Amino acid sequence: MKTEKIAFDTLLFLAIMIILPIANYSTSSQECTANDTPETSGLSADYIIYENGTKFYAVNDKLQQVEFEGENFSELINSVFSSAKEGAIIIISSGEYSVSTTLKVLKPLHIYAYGATLQVNASSTSVAIQIGDKEHPIFSTHSFKGAKILNVGKKEKE
Repeated sequence: MKTEKIAFDTLLFLAIMIILPIANYSTSSQECTANDTPETSGLSADYIIYENGTKFYAVNDKLQQVEFEGENFSELINSVFSSAKEGAIIIISSGEYSVSTTLKVLKPLHIYAYGATLQVNASSTSVAIQIGDKEHPIFSTHSFKGAKILNVGKKEKE
């Protein structure tokens, strides 16, 4: 009887240890809280990018404060990319974002943009996202996951 109880307790402990890590890394919900900062539901990030009306914000998630804000998404995100440390995790909240200049990722970053649509007019911005360049080659791990890139420019008739 004592052996069965120990076996049951051990199985219960193992089941809890398997389920808890999965719960901590569930997909992020992008619902806004009272202070209009999106929640990330357990995904730890260095920066969270979101739009509120006509302004864009970059919240430093570690400091829990807005570090960048502006009316131009491309300028804001490039500021975040350049000031973030190598290997930083950046979350772009779901929504539609107008890309007016090339987004430059010149160091290894982990960018999650599930539910985000980057709207680019290819006739005015020919390169939507640039990852590395001659002066800034990226040799270590980086990622850009989940974003949908949409050309909103008008097609020219042939």
